[in-house]
Amino acid sequence: MIRKAVLGMMLTLLLVSMSFALTIKLVKTEPTTIIVPDDYEKIQWAIGNASAGDTVFIEAGTYYELVVVNKTISLKGESRDSTIIDGGGSGTVVSVTSNFAEVSELTIQNCGRGITTRVGPGGRNSYGASLQKLRIRNSSGRGIDLAGSNHIISDCILEFNRLSIYVDGVSNTIKGSTILNTTAGQYALYFEGGDNRIYHNNFYPPFPIAGFGYINKWDNGAEGNYWAGYSGEDLDGDGIGDTLTPHRGVDSYPLIDPWTRLRRFEVKLDGTTHSITTFSESTIASFHLDLPEKALHFNITSAETGFCNITVPIAIFNNTFKVSIDGVRSSFVSQQNATHSFVWFEHALGSHSVQVKSILVISSNLSISIGASALYIGFKVEIDGRLTLVNGTGISNAQILLFYSTTAGDSWADITSATTGLSGNFSVQWIPSATGVYNVRAIYVGNETNSIHILETITTTNLAVLPFEEQNVFSVTSNSTVSELAFNSTSRELGFTVTGPSGATGYVNVHIARTLVENIADVEVYLDGDQTNYTTTLLADSWLLHLTYLHSTHKITINLGQIFTPFNETAFGKVLIYGVPITAMIVLSLFLLRKPMHKFLESRKTLNSETEKPKA
Repeated sequence: MIRKAVLGMMLTLLLVSMSFALTIKLVKTEPTTIIVPDDYEKIQWAIGNASAGDTVFIEAGTYYELVVVNKTISLKGESRDSTIIDGGGSGTVVSVTSNFAEVSELTIQNCGRGITTRVGPGGRNSYGASLQKLRIRNSSGRGIDLAGSNHIISDCILEFNRLSIYVDGVSNTIKGSTILNTTAGQYALYFEGGDNRIYHNNFYPPFPIAGFGYINKWDNGAEGNYWAGYSGEDLDGDGIGDTLTPHRGVDSYPLIDPWTRLRRFEVKLDGTTHSITTFSESTIASFHLDLPEKALHFNITSAETGFCNITVPIAIFNNTFKVSIDGVRSSFVSQQNATHSFVWFEHALGSHSVQVKSILVISSNLSISIGASALYIGFKVEIDGRLTLVNGTGISNAQILLFYSTTAGDSWADITSATTGLSGNFSVQWIPSATGVYNVRAIYVGNETNSIHILETITTTNLAVLPFEEQNVFSVTSNSTVSELAFNSTSRELGFTVTGPSGATGYVNVHIARTLVENIADVEVYLDGDQTNYTTTLLADSWLLHLTYLHSTHKITINLGQIFTPFNETAFGKVLIYGVPITAMIVLSLFLLRKPMHKFLESRKTLNSETEKPKA
């Protein structure tokens, strides 16, 4: 019985766990888009079937509903002008009761209130809602009833409302919106809270505002709002009013022109009117086109780092561009199609003078060669080069900047600068502080004459130097990267590795002190172990060896041959020089002594024979 009960419990737990696993598996994790009326005929039905993070997309049309957004979703129309929710003359069209909900691209009309973030009596108001690109019109009460905090109203149009925006909360932002045609005697803005920020808005009369007892910020630190009828002056041409401020007692940076991200400037060329447009979150003012100079001039102001995108017909500008901010060249991105050129750049906070200039680009070539002295103490490096146009014509009076690196190009230090002569040539002398491996770089940053600009040109070559016996030095210059430079004094072999991009031609120039090589014909050069040809030049204190190869990575070995040694310094030479004369003297002495010795021996022989005769 107990066993059956245990088995039953285990089976029940297994079924429960399977059901739980199945439930987890079916939980939706990816946001989805629900389309009205394709998926649901009513907007509220779609909201009811949405989950947090989903988007309820409303296709173009007019919908007669009052909806409640009670989930953290995005309620988005196809476009502000074509997607309309009509309240039928009364009630609140959109009530946002959830936090961080988004409502955008809708026209909300004919209602008591257009949109509210107020939960209701005794309820906690929502926060963090985003209300964007809405048109709210014909409300008999409040166009936007903003209750709670951290809401953002942006790019909205409010027209023909009894009270345009009612703010009952703190830390909200109202920007980029237009308020007009508020019912006479009523309020454009009414505040029941402080620490709200209001900027980049356009206010048209009547625009009475209530709630000045609360401290709110009517600008972003550099730009305020446009007030129709403001009569102050812009003394510096930055688009911000400088007199009669703070306007209406609140706005210290009133805008001279209505706020819009997209600005259109009309210019005439050969009787035809063309439009130049700018798109930016910053204030653009004092726009001017200088056709003879082919340059746009304008001022830009922002409280933070911003951007600007300019669209220019190619009938006006059809070349490459240069962007200068406050007279300093700035980086930018440009593109071009069949009809227009597009230029995009960033700018720092504050007010700036901008020039966008059309320029004709000419390419240039820059070459350098390096020759190093073979003396170790205070060895000198000669850097010669030439700057030309692509057709070979020298560019004169141009500044060439020279740098060196001992970190394979990770960082660079100044050598000096040079100015080209009439034919584009330049030459400088450099004394490195120590032997080692150097990358040497020449840079021509380009210059500008009227509307002609020469592109920046950079070329890099390499120098490696190696001491030997504290008196001589090997130096290697190359367009390849030189590494592993070493000299074996026993085998008298100089070796190093060169590396470069595949398919390109590489070269090396090797300076070898003349004191190390008596006969250059004895020198052998090997490329990856195979003997290869080279050319030589005799210099004042060194031999110059030159060889070329196709790039990849190669090992180059240079055998200097046997060192020249005077004959009398060898052991064999010493024997010949000192041993032969001594031997000759000994032989001659023996020859001269030969006859006296012979007579002496003969006399001794006679004497001995007489002595040995028997006595009589």
